[in-house]
Amino acid sequence: MRTPSREISIPFHFDGNGAVASVTSLSAIFNQRLTMIIMTMPPERLMLPTYGSPTRRYVWEALDPLIISELASLLQQAVTIWEPAVDVVDVTHTESGMEEGRLELLISYKVRPLQDVLTTIVNVGGSQTGTTSG
Repeated sequence: MRTPSREISIPFHFDGNGAVASVTSLSAIFNQRLTMIIMTMPPERLMLPTYGSPTRRYVWEALDPLIISELASLLQQAVTIWEPAVDVVDVTHTESGMEEGRLELLISYKVRPLQDVLTTIVNVGGSQTGTTSG
């Protein structure tokens, strides 16, 4: 497998010099890729109707351990299919944002070329949909 060295930044924008913004660190590249999988509902992409995961369906669910386990399983399946260089280690959620209809997921994952465990926080739904990494 060829390791990527640079990808266009998502969301698409221009940098301070007017060039297309890009990311170069492997952790940032795979963070973007995971976020795309998580934030895309099948069949949003017409040419890839099975791409993504049904994460947004769970925004208003009562997040008991069974539902979180089901969500984690669906995310692992989607990541295995669409990003085979990544192994999902753990999926948890926080209570913050629940009142605003926002599901905050903490996803720990390993990128095979790196072998480090990385974590990304994805906010699904509500007014603050987006991602951060740590």
